[in-house]
Amino acid sequence: MEHTALQQVQAFPLRRLLERLREGIYDPLAVQLLTAEHDALDARLQQDLLRTGDEASGHLCVCGAYGQGKSHTLAYIQDLALQQGYAVSAINLDPRAVPLHQFRQTYRALVRTMQLPPVPEAETPPTSFLERWRTWARTQPRLAADPAESLRALLPPTMPHPFQAALVAMMLPTLDVPALLRALDRDSAYRPAEFPWTLRRVLLGDSVPAARLRAALKYRQVSFYQQASLA
Repeated sequence: MEHTALQQVQAFPLRRLLERLREGIYDPLAVQLLTAEHDALDARLQQDLLRTGDEASGHLCVCGAYGQGKSHTLAYIQDLALQQGYAVSAINLDPRAVPLHQFRQTYRALVRTMQLPPVPEAETPPTSFLERWRTWARTQPRLAADPAESLRALLPPTMPHPFQAALVAMMLPTLDVPALLRALDRDSAYRPAEFPWTLRRVLLGDSVPAARLRAALKYRQVSFYQQASLA
């Protein structure tokens, strides 16, 4: 901690910091000013977690009694990861609200609390991973004649099929069906106003009837959506 950094902080935040430390409560300002031994922590994080070009997942368990700095350390890790371009989520696993064995609920919590790293050339930071995906995908060259397949090539092949299809659909225009044809049984599922809502719900982890998702993908012209189950 540098003395000049303390001089730039107003008195009230410093008093609040000291009170929280006295009570064993995490304080965001303390993460910036009072993280001890951060060089050793940085090295450990680079070794175990923040490994670029490595598809293997890593983990780090932070253990300690009340007031020993677990939340402080996790907040420091979160800030460091954001600075290095990682998306981060911080959630509290709870047997009732966010049970770990119910992955859909865990996924929803992870997505809703996700923070994205700033984009240097952007005036405002992205507010969601969907916004970041749309912004990034627009800048990528098209590698196939089929727009859907070209967008699909930008995604990891291990991504679940419904997520691949929904992300691609977010980037494609809705097929225009003339009003006279919408009354036919063939196009009875054509509800273009619902499609963005349906796709967003799928990507945020909510349960969506397969028929609604199928219609959104069909009329968003996702050519590959029938290649695997959407369940």
